[in-house]
Amino acid sequence: MKWFFKLSMLSILAILFTGCIEMHTVITVKKDGSGLVEENIFVGKEIIKMFTEFAAAFADSTQPPQEFNLFEEEKIKAKTSELGEGVEFVSVKTIKTDEKEGYTAIYKFKDINKVKVNQDPSDEMPMAEPAQDTDPAEKLVHFKFIKGSPNKIIFSLPDEKKKEVKAQEETSQLNSETPAEPDTADFENMVKFMKNMKAKVELKIDGEIVNTNATHVDGNTVTLFDIDFGQLIADKDKLEQFKKFNPDSFEEVKKLVKDIPGIKVELNKEVFIEFE
Repeated sequence: MKWFFKLSMLSILAILFTGCIEMHTVITVKKDGSGLVEENIFVGKEIIKMFTEFAAAFADSTQPPQEFNLFEEEKIKAKTSELGEGVEFVSVKTIKTDEKEGYTAIYKFKDINKVKVNQDPSDEMPMAEPAQDTDPAEKLVHFKFIKGSPNKIIFSLPDEKKKEVKAQEETSQLNSETPAEPDTADFENMVKFMKNMKAKVELKIDGEIVNTNATHVDGNTVTLFDIDFGQLIADKDKLEQFKKFNPDSFEEVKKLVKDIPGIKVELNKEVFIEFE
């Protein structure tokens, strides 16, 4: 249950605090296949304070104190390599309010065919480390742009592991010393961490959509997913399913929450958008 344990390790640091974690990515595509990626990440002030105190407690006392910054500009700029070949950093704007702190970063690309977007919000959390045993391809959304009249974009959501592969892993897990099920305390900690967590990825067309099989379309915007995890927490039956199902990936998490009112999840494996 890689996705749960990854989130659970982060939640251990935040169980005594309340505060939001919001992630919103917008990919805007122009008629020539170029465009922008806008990344918005916000964290509640109480969580920011917790991470600051945590970093200070483990700082080298022999060195002059340094200001802790949860959102390092150099790391934000370096994300161009994660977004794909030819993606360039444009700008970053730090945003602070009474309740939260975060940033809006803008990247540009000339060819959406080379863009890749990581749909797993746990990778974007503060101080998160990539799971060592997870294939990055399982998280990435790739796009195919076909110039024409109309223009066409096709994207496929990440494949789930084949059932036989997952079954083998589950059997191996049962035979290992690591427990397959989280204990009650771990699960309750994760629930506290998730209750104010929101994640959204949208594809915005710079033009008019004339035909699409996308599940959620609003004007010129297609929503890949829009998940308020607080709604999962409020649905006791779904929450129990979440615990028992042992989701290995964010793709499996989406399947569990797709029927909860107010949550949007793309239901088609391959999506096409025709626009002018």
